[in-house]
Amino acid sequence: MNHQSIREHPINRRESFSELVGEILNHSTILARDEVELIKQEAREEVQYLSRGAIKVAIGAAVLLVALIALTAALIILLTYYLEPEVAALLTGIGLGLIGSLLVLVGVRQLRTRGTDSKETFLH
Repeated sequence: MNHQSIREHPINRRESFSELVGEILNHSTILARDEVELIKQEAREEVQYLSRGAIKVAIGAAVLLVALIALTAALIILLTYYLEPEVAALLTGIGLGLIGSLLVLVGVRQLRTRGTDSKETFLH
């Protein structure tokens, strides 16, 4: 082994301060870029996971809607034993309309209340 190869070996080579700072910045940039890519990948995976869940919720809601329609038809048929079919369908429609309207009003009121509560909490 000659004298020159010992000086060029990375362990024996002395770097200037600016070279060290340059290397640190270079490694920091690479690390930051890799971290950003990791965050992007995790976000993509989270979106995929949530979208699969949302699809399942939508399919479940559709099945529940079909079940509600079947139960409504059964209620109308049951009421026809006591009322004319037109009256049974009308009363069922009115009853379900009232229940739906009440749920919408309660939900809107709850959302409005939550909106004002969160503003007060945020501002105070």
